[in-house]
Amino acid sequence: MSKGEASAALDDAALIDSFLAMMAAEMGAAKNTLAAYRSDLCLASQACDTSLSAVSTVGLTQLTETWANLSRSSVARKSAVIRRYFGFLVDEGHRSDDPSHVLPKLTRTHRLPKVLSHDDLERLFAEVQLRLAQMPRQKNAFRLAALLELLYGSGLRATELVSLDVRAIAPHQPFIILTGKGEKDRLVPVSDRARAAVRCDTP
Repeated sequence: MSKGEASAALDDAALIDSFLAMMAAEMGAAKNTLAAYRSDLCLASQACDTSLSAVSTVGLTQLTETWANLSRSSVARKSAVIRRYFGFLVDEGHRSDDPSHVLPKLTRTHRLPKVLSHDDLERLFAEVQLRLAQMPRQKNAFRLAALLELLYGSGLRATELVSLDVRAIAPHQPFIILTGKGEKDRLVPVSDRARAAVRCDTP
């Protein structure tokens, strides 16, 4: 890497850091969102002949050509974050122009989630009860039961479930307070079966 390339890379890294700090402070972007933004911007920076912050419309057009095999939703996400990044550069006086108008303007398609049928759920919980009967002393069987009861009965996201502190679930309190996307708090119901399952799993 030449001195010029190294300098451009450092400039991009510093500007990307500033952009993400702004997104966290002003937009309340979550950590996972910021990590995804950083990944998209760093990959774009590496793919450009010059620094991303100094790229021309021609360079951005060439960048989009490298996205040919990506899904529609990935292209939409990358385009959106790079547009925001150039908006930030213009607002902060790092650029006088915004070349991001050449980026594809796609809307993300949201597929409806696949859900288990009532019969599927019955079979799933029957299997859990069978494992508990076969392995009454196995802590993993109780943990599986507690996880499934919480996931089904409380509507938790998978990431929320696996990071949940078991002490947050009080024996006689039918809800917990969770901090979710955008650092927003919400009340989540906890069923009697879920609380009972968690008590069995708690040492």
